[in-house]
Amino acid sequence: MRISKSGIISAAIGVIAFLGGCAVTDVPLKETVWIPVSGSPVQAPATGDGVRAWFSIDRENRLTGNGGVNQIIGSVKTAGDGKLIFNPPATTRMAGPNLPYESAFLKALEETRSYQLSGETLTLLDQNGKPLAIFKAGSEELKNPEK
Repeated sequence: MRISKSGIISAAIGVIAFLGGCAVTDVPLKETVWIPVSGSPVQAPATGDGVRAWFSIDRENRLTGNGGVNQIIGSVKTAGDGKLIFNPPATTRMAGPNLPYESAFLKALEETRSYQLSGETLTLLDQNGKPLAIFKAGSEELKNPEK
């Protein structure tokens, strides 16, 4: 079987066009539920109590979430150049086995100065660009766990 140069070029162009159409687009920072990823500097709690840490930022820069034990509310400052600052959030004051994790989770939010989005992955960065925590886009159902 003989393959011509024009056949190879046509096939290569077809593959490139196909792959270009499959490009992963970034989910938005806002209006997305973000859950911690295993292997992140701040990992999901290991206990099986059914409480999942998450956060979300709405269009008005309001923060809601759960730190693994307590509900979180607050606000953020964002800028188009990747800047993200979490104002110190308020939390409920419940006790639970995930409090050490929750402290690390909240500290990561408070130390965040910028972020990077790649597909469905959000990386929170400190003032030096060092990763503080990695999140993936999660289910909206986390906002209403009693349903």
